[in-house]
Amino acid sequence: GNLGLIYSASGKFDEAVELLTPAVQADKTNEDLAYALARAWIGKRDYEKALNLLLDFKARRNGRASGRMLLAEAVAYVRSGNNEKAEKAFRVVLQLEPGNAEAAYELALMLSMDPDRLQEASEFYKTARTNGVRIDPHLEEELNKFSGVDTATRDFMLESLVDALTAKDLAGAQWYYDEVTKLAPEDPKVKM
Repeated sequence: GNLGLIYSASGKFDEAVELLTPAVQADKTNEDLAYALARAWIGKRDYEKALNLLLDFKARRNGRASGRMLLAEAVAYVRSGNNEKAEKAFRVVLQLEPGNAEAAYELALMLSMDPDRLQEASEFYKTARTNGVRIDPHLEEELNKFSGVDTATRDFMLESLVDALTAKDLAGAQWYYDEVTKLAPEDPKVKM
């Protein structure tokens, strides 16, 4: 089981499944093993096996599950195309753990596919970024299109602002700062 945990964490999903399957059968109450096996099944793109394992584990606990088990369930749902169940599970995870970056990011990705829900996607992406998710250039560009922020112009203005400060041109720096804050007042790069 411990070796299976290591394999699962390091992305060696075939080896993880081979070791964790009998370990979970031997100890059906061990959440660490069940979680790692579910993540390994997700890594192997066998979402049905992951969901069966997670739902069986939850049923043994009278329908209760920890945030990480619900997160794995939500990821399996979204990867298998069941967005309705995925959204519900992601939202429960975020109620339990408001700073869960993975849940916020996955929900932002999922919602960004619906043009009518880009505002919601943007809010979840901000939560994910605030809690440590690295910049996703593609998602950020899609959400910036929605918000009307021209990132190329923003980046040019920020670079010009730095150049003006380096050259001790305070009037020029002030002008670039004023213009970029008009362009993108809520943009995290501008606020820095």
